[in-house]
Amino acid sequence: MSTVEERLNKLERRLSFYRSATLLLLLGGVFLFITAFDNNGITDVIKARELQIVGSNGSTALLLSTNTSGGDLKMYSSDGTNTVHLLQSTLGTGVIATESKSGNLACRIGDCSNGAGCIDVYNTKGNIISEVGSTDRNTGYLGTKDEDGNDLVRITYTSNEYSGWIGVYNANHQNIIRMCGTDEHCGSVSFYNASGTKVSYIGTESAQNGCVNVYDRNGNGLNGVWSK
Repeated sequence: MSTVEERLNKLERRLSFYRSATLLLLLGGVFLFITAFDNNGITDVIKARELQIVGSNGSTALLLSTNTSGGDLKMYSSDGTNTVHLLQSTLGTGVIATESKSGNLACRIGDCSNGAGCIDVYNTKGNIISEVGSTDRNTGYLGTKDEDGNDLVRITYTSNEYSGWIGVYNANHQNIIRMCGTDEHCGSVSFYNASGTKVSYIGTESAQNGCVNVYDRNGNGLNGVWSK
């Protein structure tokens, strides 16, 4: 047998071996792939650092990943804008944030600085215009704001006996009307001028009889009506 024939025979044997090995590897891979799923074609566990769901145009529609706080889920519109974001805050509370077509926050449902629940609504300028949350005393809070994020109306509590408190603000961000409970557990309404000075009070006196007090622009008493 010539040297050329010997080399051809060796080459054929090697090719045969490689074909057999490749076939075995392929069969093994198919077996592992099939056994990873149950009879309904559903696998028990899928592990990955990131999962992307893309649309027909190849753009990302859903992105599931992680950040330093935990899981992170983002939903995108057809133009690639992140419209919904589910994540975990630094305080360990779940957060849902929605965004407008321009990419600005539209609404945030999550936590306040004390870890309690909070809802913030934003305008097109990116400023908070309405908020519902919890105070430092674990009482409820409601606030509405102007387009620049300044207070218009606040509903919260008074420091005395946790009575309710409602404040109305003017365009100069000054509190001009206050409705709240008194130390005697009665109701009261106070009016303030543009300088922040009280000019009128409707409420009760110490004996819990009704009274009305009127003050000048400097806060000096002018007149009043009360029980004699």
